[in-house]
Amino acid sequence: MTTMSYKLTTAFFDSKGLKYLAREEDSAMLLLYGMKDNKRLDILINFDEDDRTAGLTTFGYLTFPEEKKAAMYELCSKMNGAYRWVKFYVDDENCEIRVRDDAVIQLDSCGEEIHELVGRLIEISEDAYPNFMKAIWS
Repeated sequence: MTTMSYKLTTAFFDSKGLKYLAREEDSAMLLLYGMKDNKRLDILINFDEDDRTAGLTTFGYLTFPEEKKAAMYELCSKMNGAYRWVKFYVDDENCEIRVRDDAVIQLDSCGEEIHELVGRLIEISEDAYPNFMKAIWS
């Protein structure tokens, strides 16, 4: 089912000329963002049926060797203490760090709100990235 918050947000993104992939059937958008060092950050935005909440989750932020899992848990905890607005977590199955943001939104401003949250998620992800790379390579 397509939610109104999804429709309003895609209309806002369209008005700004922002590119995304749409999954109208489940009210989701996928943004593909190019980070530094030729890395790509995929951001999946899911709009909940209540039109009051949404979740943003990254994919492709970074992967790590299995033997670094304990260090990644510890670093995610530190990063969660250092940054507001997002949370870092370990996806055990894929040995991947993901960045997530959950939001309460309002229909009259959801497009702008999601746009702002995407910007914060990207900025924080880029800022924290060297910490994760240092932990992986140390």
